[in-house]
Amino acid sequence: MAVDLPLASGELAWMRSTVSTYLAGTAIIQTYSSATDSQGGYTDTFTASATVSARLAPIHDGAEANVAGREAETARYMLTVPSTTTIDERDRVSYNSVVYEVVEFEDRTPWHLDHRVVVIRVD
Repeated sequence: MAVDLPLASGELAWMRSTVSTYLAGTAIIQTYSSATDSQGGYTDTFTASATVSARLAPIHDGAEANVAGREAETARYMLTVPSTTTIDERDRVSYNSVVYEVVEFEDRTPWHLDHRVVVIRVD
């Protein structure tokens, strides 16, 4: 079932343009791929696939993760990028020369003004 959007396409484009002016940083999207190696295993690689305007902000939710067999608090961040950016949970992002791993993302709808993903720092 199609959902009618109460905005004209020009209005939506203007709103997206306005949001983009607040994305003051730059993120390099690194797309995940996997290939078989000579030993019969797999080699995971990340290749820079796009450079986009972005904003990174900490999430103060006290999330925990299993680190070395015990629960540890994990610093999570919300990365905001333009609505047309292609990114998924297996990708990585470099922001201010720091690499982050995408851990969750929101499904997009045609009327989203931006695209947000939750990332954690890769050490």
